[in-house]
Amino acid sequence: MKSITIHKIDDSMFSVLKQKAVRSGRSMNQTIKQILADSLGTKKKVLEHSEFKEFLGVWTKDEFKEFSSRTKDFSAINQDDWK
Repeated sequence: MKSITIHKIDDSMFSVLKQKAVRSGRSMNQTIKQILADSLGTKKKVLEHSEFKEFLGVWTKDEFKEFSSRTKDFSAINQDDWK
């Protein structure tokens, strides 16, 4: 892969790029690469978490609290096991 440097980006363009990166949850570098790929027709789709939502479980706070309570012993270290 090659790297490039872009000089003299004006403040307004930088601000728009930064806002776009923050909104999408990506880095500036990822955002700029996505914009270039989209505009040049070499689109390499960056997968979003939302695209996998149907495969991801979402717990309520109460469910997570219960899970944590029931699995807390899993992180306990029994010193006798190491003798």
